Amino acid sequence: GGPRAPPVLGPRRLAGFDFVRDVWRAGDYNSREDSAEDPGDAARKDECSPGAPASRSSWHGTHVAGTIGAVANNQQGTTGVDWASRILPVRIGGKCGIDPIDLADAIRWAAGTLPESNAIPANRHPAAIINLSVGFHGSCPPYVQDAISDALAAGALIVAAAGNHQTSA
Repeated sequence: GGPRAPPVLGPRRLAGFDFVRDVWRAGDYNSREDSAEDPGDAARKDECSPGAPASRSSWHGTHVAGTIGAVANNQQGTTGVDWASRILPVRIGGKCGIDPIDLADAIRWAAGTLPESNAIPANRHPAAIINLSVGFHGSCPPYVQDAISDALAAGALIVAAAGNHQTSA
């Protein structure tokens, strides 16, 4: 499907960033940009690999953001678990998955440790907590671990999903 209405985050939503470099994977005809709006990650049959089934957009990041911080008492039917948090949307997923380089840069940006460049502005609101609801087959790539270490050194708390798909890591 097309873009999905995000949960109502109201004034707690900060200006985020889209770290998906690959225009084809991004699905929004843009490379990295200062809009974390998510056009979804749907893919056609065989698009991600030979024999891969078609898939609908998961809206995973949007769902997680709403679970954490959707505004309460607004007649919208959804309420987040934290009524005071500020949400810094950072898009890393596009169709056919996540590029670990995009993830590493996004972690550093979210923590305020990625140097500003012509293509990527400085993050004016470094995150106190970074949610990594992502997965990899095998070990975490060293450059992603280095980004996590940089974020921890900057004082960010990293919360990571583990054990999904009946795996131990």
